[in-house]
Amino acid sequence: MDHAVTLKPWGEERSLQWTRAIARDYSSADEQEDSEPYQHLEPRFKTSKMKPLDELEHNLNDLAKRHGIAAHAWKKEADSFFALARVQRQDGTIQPVAEAQGTTQKNEPRTLAVTDIPIQNINRIFGIKEDNNPEHPHWNLQPSQKREVPEYLDETLRDHELALGEAEWDQAFVRAKVDAIVLTTLASKKREEFNQFGQKASTETKSYRSIHVNMETGISLRWRVNGEERTIQGQIDYSVFYGKPKEAETNMIVIAKKVSMAQTGLYQAKIYMSMLQHARKRANRTPIDIYGAATDGETWYFLCLNTKNELTTKYYMWTEDGPGKVEIISHLHRILEHAATITPYQTSALMREPTLEEASGMKIDA
Repeated sequence: MDHAVTLKPWGEERSLQWTRAIARDYSSADEQEDSEPYQHLEPRFKTSKMKPLDELEHNLNDLAKRHGIAAHAWKKEADSFFALARVQRQDGTIQPVAEAQGTTQKNEPRTLAVTDIPIQNINRIFGIKEDNNPEHPHWNLQPSQKREVPEYLDETLRDHELALGEAEWDQAFVRAKVDAIVLTTLASKKREEFNQFGQKASTETKSYRSIHVNMETGISLRWRVNGEERTIQGQIDYSVFYGKPKEAETNMIVIAKKVSMAQTGLYQAKIYMSMLQHARKRANRTPIDIYGAATDGETWYFLCLNTKNELTTKYYMWTEDGPGKVEIISHLHRILEHAATITPYQTSALMREPTLEEASGMKIDA
């Protein structure tokens, strides 16, 4: 009769590899003892046609009997495990034991996608106080703040339209247009800071050196929704960082959507901006205004969420001959100038301080 025995010396390192060996017939053990004196110490399992779970349970029971392990010490828990595993095997489900038994693991709230939050509940959930005045003075630009659209950017966008012809502008084409606008604007700010010889201009008072754009930044935050703690999560298309991404050192996010879907992006931007603002407050970071933009390439919604959780919005149209594109470029310049004046969070050299994730529960994958 075949038997299965597994012996592992106490103190054996876990990294040591224990491999499966051929089942040994103990009826001929005497004949094999000289040629393979330590073969009986290797793991052996029955080679029957039993189902995997049945085979595993049988071998565990057999092993316990051989080594005199008291049944009451483990059998009840093992029986519960195997019974549950068989149910899962029959109905095809694979889930943690705690969930299958109707419980949830501690400190692991259910996830909630940003896109699944009803738009009518956003302001209530995050405590946003929205000012719907389309002529809010926050969006007034002074003559000195107006910027023309660079000719090379105009040419690039015209080339996009020429190449696409009558093709429908899907989200990939929208992203290409937004890439050109956002990255060109940031590059122009960096060029303003340095002259053609690579020396910093003597009149420059702001620094754009640390400012950079991250794309597709994953973000999550634990937040109470309708009386239940949830983990809200999503992905920001563009984030303008003035410091460390993990510390939420950003003052602007951009959401790019398909044509005619810019307003959907507006609602998502509100959520991401609120998540960032609340996380910074929880972590006791310097209060700052956080900006957002939602666009389908033509319609541009600009948002500003101040330190009092007050939100204002303004929208413009990017058209070939209209004034909207100048306003759009000018506001992007203005927001980047704001980022250049913010000092990144400084940690103490004498003691370790909590990270933003530790202090706020926000995770940023950047």
